[in-house]
Amino acid sequence: MPLIVVLAVAAIAGVLPLATALPQDTEQPRSVRMEIRARVLDRDGRFVSDLTKDEVVVIDDGALLPLQDLALVGGGAATGEGRRGVRALPRRPHTWVLVFDLDGMDAGARARARTGVERFVSQRLPPGDSAAAPLDGERLGSGTAMPPGDLVRLLTQAEGMPSSSSRAAPEGPYLFDALERLATTLAATSGPKVVVLLSEGLKLTLEEVHASRHVMRRVADRLRAADATLYGIDTRGVAGPADAGMATLAADTGGLTIFNVNAVERALEEVAGDTREYYVCAYLRPPGAAAAGFREILIWAKRPGVTVRAPAGYLVER
Repeated sequence: MPLIVVLAVAAIAGVLPLATALPQDTEQPRSVRMEIRARVLDRDGRFVSDLTKDEVVVIDDGALLPLQDLALVGGGAATGEGRRGVRALPRRPHTWVLVFDLDGMDAGARARARTGVERFVSQRLPPGDSAAAPLDGERLGSGTAMPPGDLVRLLTQAEGMPSSSSRAAPEGPYLFDALERLATTLAATSGPKVVVLLSEGLKLTLEEVHASRHVMRRVADRLRAADATLYGIDTRGVAGPADAGMATLAADTGGLTIFNVNAVERALEEVAGDTREYYVCAYLRPPGAAAAGFREILIWAKRPGVTVRAPAGYLVER
């Protein structure tokens, strides 16, 4: 049976609706402050740290909305300093949660994953982060600081996923259900998280990925609500293209999938690098927005040659 192996590390996440209502009568529609975390990269894949507020465009559900605030997190500048409307904020400690899809790994992949995680936790964890992962009753990284006891207890209670033999139709693969339950558990703890899925993939066809989009978006929204971003690591090593399902799900949260890498430790280092710096784009969602359903978000920069990676959107429920 697959195990959810938890690394507690204090993370980058996705869209953070903070339900900050403007002062007004309680019966009137309210504007909601939205905060979207975004990575901005140049053509060589390097983080762009000198973006200005007037270069960022936000489109929510097809509507162009004014950017209220732009903050650069972890850029090295003193808190409060900034240029042309950009605030500087310190990087917060991250909480890492490592999910091992053991049912989807062969013996070699399990050994590579375990070794890579142990090395990363004990030697490569970014300063200020904390981590621990119960695996087969053991702790990873003897010199690693443990997370708060309540978090370890919650994550331990969330362990366990249905076996692959019980996988349902494409609309509800077992990993979707497990990640959604994990997101509910993580929502009970404060602070940002990085959820890393170590797996050989969801093994869905492109048609099945398309049919599962509403489920994936719901899972991504639950992770967003828990202040978490999902990263996938393909444990097959050098094995060709990324798994379409895992890549799509990670992208929906603003994360990414790392594939064609034999060393899991190296893949985890790439994830850590992705969390070091990012922008927070804040805007007001108009009152009485759209009907219930998924609202797409598009963040882009006017500067030529840069790309923006951010969550795909969020769910509105009635």
